[in-house]
Amino acid sequence: ENYGFQSHQGVMDQLTSGGRYQEAINFSAQRYGFPAGTYNSSLPRGIAGTTNMLTGEVSIGSSAFTPSTMLQATGFHEGVHVQQFLRGAAQWGGSRIINAPMLEMEASRQTLLNASRLGLSKEVIKNEIWYYNYNAALGE
Repeated sequence: ENYGFQSHQGVMDQLTSGGRYQEAINFSAQRYGFPAGTYNSSLPRGIAGTTNMLTGEVSIGSSAFTPSTMLQATGFHEGVHVQQFLRGAAQWGGSRIINAPMLEMEASRQTLLNASRLGLSKEVIKNEIWYYNYNAALGE
């Protein structure tokens, strides 16, 4: 679709205000080079995205759309998890991933290193720093 000469944020606002979440995900993924993932309205509030470490499939929830640059952070963060999946980085202990905090820290670190390129707001950056520190405490 042709979005005209709008800013990235203008296109995102147009798509999300019209409830076109999957299209917003696809648009942002193409612009920033991360796997598109699938919109999943059933993800719990506060869970912006998940990556299934058995299949590499990415789900993006409603929380990824507020604040406005959260989708870029979520898509990029989950894209790091896809790369982790592809290289077999998850260490399984029974039915759970025992190195999950380390995987989350890597995804947060990569997202923060790309914050400027992704155009992340201060609020989203603070959230990503909190998430990194939270997982660092879990991994101790």
